[in-house]
This record gives sequence, C-alpha cells and structure tokens, in this order.
Amino acid sequence: MDLDILVNALDLIGTFAFALVGARIAADKGMDYGGITFIAAIAS
Repeated sequence: MDLDILVNALDLIGTFAFALVGARIAADKGMDYGGITFIAAIAS
C-alpha cells in the first residue's frame, strides 16, 4: 500500500473520530444542533 494513501486514510479516520467525540461532548452539555455542528467543525 502506498504510504500517502495510508496517511490520508488514517487522517480521515482520526478526523471523523475526533468530530464524533466533540459531538458527543456537545450533546452531553445540552447544546442544540447548531452547537454540535460548531464543535464538530472546530474538531475537524
């Protein structure tokens, strides 16, 4: 496997996981969908 493809795939997976964690934290704090979107945008 080409190293560039591996790095890009891991970057996308990491970004997605980080955005999910941010959305989970926002939901736990009672933020609305706008707040969750804002946190997910910052995380990615």
